[in-house]
Amino acid sequence: MLPSSALRPFIFAKIHGIFSRFRTPETLLNLLQGGSTEHALSGLALDVPVSSSQIPLEFKLHQALFTAMVSLIPVKGGTGRFFLSLISEYEARNVAVYLKKSTLDEQDLLPLPPRHFPLTSLLHNAQPATAEKILSHTQYATATAIFRAEPDTALLDKQLEQEYFQRLYHSTCQLRGRDRSHILPLLERYLDTQTTIRALRLQHYYQRSPEQAVNGLFFYTRAEQRRLQSMLETEVNDPTLFFPRSCRNGISEAFQNLKQTTDDNLEQFQLPLLEHAAALYLQKLFHKHFYLAHMSLAPLFCFYFLLKREILNTALLCNSIRFEVSPETFRQELVY
Repeated sequence: MLPSSALRPFIFAKIHGIFSRFRTPETLLNLLQGGSTEHALSGLALDVPVSSSQIPLEFKLHQALFTAMVSLIPVKGGTGRFFLSLISEYEARNVAVYLKKSTLDEQDLLPLPPRHFPLTSLLHNAQPATAEKILSHTQYATATAIFRAEPDTALLDKQLEQEYFQRLYHSTCQLRGRDRSHILPLLERYLDTQTTIRALRLQHYYQRSPEQAVNGLFFYTRAEQRRLQSMLETEVNDPTLFFPRSCRNGISEAFQNLKQTTDDNLEQFQLPLLEHAAALYLQKLFHKHFYLAHMSLAPLFCFYFLLKREILNTALLCNSIRFEVSPETFRQELVY
């Protein structure tokens, strides 16, 4: 175990070494034109080899991501609890699989270290009645009860996601000093974008009323919940106005750039384009702060999301090779 004085320099050296191997859009385009998924995966910036024969590919890529992150995070004190909260979305994913299928088979579970996430192992090995009792005494009890009363998989995913956001925000607030002051604003920008996108999806794809769209979502301030509900009740010409001021300008800039390069009919509300703009904004935000605030653990927080995006870009690349997507379309779909 490294002494605390050496822990952060070690982490920063490790994540910068991995980050330096991230692929540029030009590299990804060359790999696309090369037409080999094996070559696409061989250059992935992870210490865990991933083969294209492993299906589903994106699931295996996320396994590799999780393995890389667990080897980096500090595990003691408030900082450790925060980073365990950050990556606990993978535990929530396993819980969702179990509830939907009433089992957690080897090929479905994402293996997590049992020392920190024992629930996955328990759900995998326990009898159904025992597993239900276990879940009723965990942080997933509410989501489990809601799903048992109304077995709606979309509602379950939403409930688990919002509970994850709530736990992550509360654990961030318990950080101290520079860790809290640098990470909390970044997390709030992330939550702003995700909550707004989720509410817009509920309204436009599921025909929820504005009140129904925001109900059950996690807002770190009541004022933002009221603001978003009010905006959803209003006809707006600029869809970026749905976002809070804290991230609106950055998303608006990305959205305008995308409108200039897309061939879609922009007379209609373009939620996918708006989601893409929000993703580009977050990528730029995390990339910027990855190089800043090295007196805190904010770079490791940013690295988590940057590495997830590298995973998603790699999955997009492999699927584009498999289905012979044109370079122009692939470039439009990338987030970098």
